[in-house]
Amino acid sequence: MKKLLLLACTIAFTVGCSSNDDNSSNNSNNNTSITPPAWIQGTWLMEGSQNFGYKFYSNDICQTQLTSDVCMKETINLYQGTQVVTSVSQQISDTEYKCIITISGQKVNYHFQKISATTIKDVNMSNSSGRDVLFIKQ
Repeated sequence: MKKLLLLACTIAFTVGCSSNDDNSSNNSNNNTSITPPAWIQGTWLMEGSQNFGYKFYSNDICQTQLTSDVCMKETINLYQGTQVVTSVSQQISDTEYKCIITISGQKVNYHFQKISATTIKDVNMSNSSGRDVLFIKQ
């Protein structure tokens, strides 16, 4: 139940504005591979909080809240062999990572900017809250 609640919160925070930048250095569309860049891989916790964050792996994005993780690769894999259409679209550069995961028409948007080697900004959460939402590498 916690994972479903976290996924619902994730979608509420990340569904929204997205723009199409076709000038990024690495685009992959209409597949189900998640490939975060090396600079973002690791565990990141929200500044001032030890309860919410992200874990980026070479092939996955997980959101963590307290002791529970919701991983997108696992979510996508749940629908393999079914009628549900899934896709992953990514834009990767040395300072920015955008990932849109679509499951049965519902989109989960991730957009991060590298501030430093130990700080990233969640662009979607920052735009919706009106303040910079930063995550610190652990």
